[in-house]
Amino acid sequence: MNSTHINAFTVTPQTHLSDHSQLLLYIKSSNKPSSKPHQSGLYNLPPSFKWTRHSTIAYREVINRPDIKDQLTVFQNHTYVLSPQGVNRAAKDLHSILHTIAETSNIKKVNFKKSSNKQPNKWFDKECRTLRNNLRTVSNKKHRDPDNIDLRITHGVLQKNYKQILKKKKQNLISQNLQQLEEALQDNSFWETWSQIGSGSKKKQLHIQNGNIWLNYFKSLYKDIPKEELTGEQEHIIRRLHELEEKIKDFQNPLDTPITPQEVAEKIQDLRSKKASGMDGILPEMIKHGSPEVHAAICKVFNLVLSVGFYPQVWNQGLITPIHKSGDQYDPANYRGICVSSTLGKLFNSIQNKRILSFLTQHNVLNRGQAGFMPNHRTTDHIYTLHSLIKDHVHNTKHGKIFACFVDFKKAFDSVWHPGLFLKLLESGIGGKTYDVIKSSYNENFCSIKVNGKRTEYFRQARGVRQGCSLSPTLFNIYINGLAEALESSSAPGLTLHDTEVKFLLYADDLLLLSPTERGLQDSLEVLEKYSAAWALPINQKKTKVMVFQRKNAKTKSSSFTLNDCTLDEANSYTYLGLETNRSGSFKPAIEALRDKARRTFYAIRRNLYKLKPPVRVWLKIFDSVITPILLYGSEVWGPITYPDQPKWDTSPTEIFHLEFCKHLLQVHRSTSNNACRAELGRLPLLLAVQKRALSYWDHLNI
Repeated sequence: MNSTHINAFTVTPQTHLSDHSQLLLYIKSSNKPSSKPHQSGLYNLPPSFKWTRHSTIAYREVINRPDIKDQLTVFQNHTYVLSPQGVNRAAKDLHSILHTIAETSNIKKVNFKKSSNKQPNKWFDKECRTLRNNLRTVSNKKHRDPDNIDLRITHGVLQKNYKQILKKKKQNLISQNLQQLEEALQDNSFWETWSQIGSGSKKKQLHIQNGNIWLNYFKSLYKDIPKEELTGEQEHIIRRLHELEEKIKDFQNPLDTPITPQEVAEKIQDLRSKKASGMDGILPEMIKHGSPEVHAAICKVFNLVLSVGFYPQVWNQGLITPIHKSGDQYDPANYRGICVSSTLGKLFNSIQNKRILSFLTQHNVLNRGQAGFMPNHRTTDHIYTLHSLIKDHVHNTKHGKIFACFVDFKKAFDSVWHPGLFLKLLESGIGGKTYDVIKSSYNENFCSIKVNGKRTEYFRQARGVRQGCSLSPTLFNIYINGLAEALESSSAPGLTLHDTEVKFLLYADDLLLLSPTERGLQDSLEVLEKYSAAWALPINQKKTKVMVFQRKNAKTKSSSFTLNDCTLDEANSYTYLGLETNRSGSFKPAIEALRDKARRTFYAIRRNLYKLKPPVRVWLKIFDSVITPILLYGSEVWGPITYPDQPKWDTSPTEIFHLEFCKHLLQVHRSTSNNACRAELGRLPLLLAVQKRALSYWDHLNI
C-alpha cells in the first residue's frame, strides 16, 4: 500500500490479557458517499382486499341492494363496441362494479408491507397496548413517588390484570389457530393455513433486495430469440405460421361457440378460496359469492372477449414472487418465479381449457405416450408401465437389459417459443377467435416482480407459457407433442408391452427414453437433439442421466451416450415422477426415501406446533391428511408388489414410521406392543389404505 494513502498509524499499549498490541490504521479515501439513495426501481403495490369469515354475509347483503342491482342492469343493457377498446372498457366496468360492492361491504383493504424477520405477536392487540401504556404510566409515577402506597396498590392490580389478559389472549389465539388447522384439514387447505399461523408465518426477506437485478434476470429468462440467432428451421417455422394464419386460421373455429352460463357456473364452483388476487384486486370469493346478476355480467364479458378475439389488458398483468429452491441465495437462477394473475382471466382460461381438452381428446390429437395433465391419467400410470417393462424385459428375460435416459429440460415451461406454440395450435386444428384470444394473451402479457412488498416495472413475457393459468399445461402438451410423434415414428427399436411398442414415456416435461439396445437409445437421443434445437427446448445435460436396467447381480458394462456432442453421465439411481428408481427396478429405495421425506415433514410440523400443544385428534388428522399422502405416494403400484401381506407389512419402513408416530403420541417406549398402540388410538395398519388404493387403481386401469 502506498504510504500517501495512510492517514494515521497507531500502536496501542500492551494489556495484561495478551502479549500482542492492537494496531490502528486509518486510510484516506477519495470516495465521497453519494447523497442520493440507490435506485432499485421499485414501486408501491396497490392495496388488496382481505376476505374474512364475516365478509360473506356483508358482501351478499350489498349485492342485493337496489343501487348495485341498477349498476348491474345498466352494465347488461350497455352495448360495447366489438373491438379491443370495447373489450377493455367492459372488463374495466365489471372490475369497477366488483370493487364498489367490496368497498361498500367494508371489506378490509391491506397494504403490502416490507417483510421483516421481526414478527409481532398476533395476540397483542389494541386492548393489550392500552393496558401496557396504562401500566407504564402508573409504573413511572410509582418510581417518582416510591412511598405512595396507593400507587403501589394500583400498580400491583394493573400488573396482575395485564398478565391475566396477556395469558388469555395467547390461549385464545392458540384455540383459534387449532380450530383453523382442523378446518383446513377438512377442506385440503392445510399448507395455506399453515403458512399463516405459528412459526410458519414468519416471512423471510429476499437476500437480493435490488429490484433491477430481479428485473434483468426475468427479462433475460423470458426474452424472445433475436432474429439474428434464429436457425434456418426456425425461420421456416415462422414463415409456415404466417402462411397458415392467412389461409386456414379463420376456418378452424369449432371452439368459438358462445360461452354458456352453465360453463361459467361450473368453473366458478371450482374456484378455490383463500387465494391471492391479481393486480386487478379481484378475490375468488368476490366471484364465488356473487349474485346471478354478477355471474351473468361475467358471462357477458367472456363472450365479448371471445367474439373479438382479444384478451383484456387488465387481465394481462402478472406479479412474480421469487421462491428460493436451493443453492446460493444471492443467485437469481436458484429461484423459481410464482406468478399471480387476474382471477377473472384464470376463470376464462379454465373454460377455454376444458373446451380445448375435449377437442384434443375427441380428435386424438395428442400422442398416446403423453399422460401429463390429461383427464383419467396420473403419474402412477407411467410408474406402473416402467415397472411392467422392467419385469418383462429384465427379470423375465435371460440377460435382459433396458437402456434408458432420463431427460431433464432446462426450465421447459419457461422456454416455450411463442411462434412455435402458435404454429402447433393451428396444426392441431385450433384456430378462429379462440386462437386469436390465446395469441393476444401471450403477445401482450406483462409481468413485474414482487420484492419485499413492492414491485418492479413491468416487462413483456416473450417466452414461456403463462404461470398459474389452467390453460398452460395443455398448451405445453400441444407444444411438445411433436417430439412424441418424432420419437414414435423414428427407426429406433422400442420395448414390447402387450403388443404395444414403447419407445418413451412422457409426462409434461418429464421424458424417459427407452430402448432394448444401445444403438436404439442413441438414435432416440439424436431425434431429441434435432427437435429441441428446432423448437428451442434447452436440455440440462448435467442433469440428464443414462441408466441401464438389469438384474441386481448382473455384470455391468460401461456404455457411452452423447447428446449435443456431450457425453451423458450414467446413474445408479434417479428420482422419476417422485419415486426413486434404481438399476434393478426395486421399489425399496423409493419406499425408504418416502419414509424419510414424511419424517422430515412431521418433525418440521411438530417443531412449529409445539407451543400450540394440539390434542391427539388434531395430530391424527394431521398425520392422515398431510403425512400419509407423502408416505403412500405411488403405493397403489409398489404396495401389493413389495409387501403383499400383514406380517411383512409390519416390518416395512412405512408402517414402522406409522408406529413410531403412534408411540410418540402416546409417550410410550418404542418396545411397546404395536397392536396395543394402534388399538389405543383407534388406528389400523396403513396396509389397508394401500390395498384400497390398489383396488381403486385396478378399477382405473380397467376404464
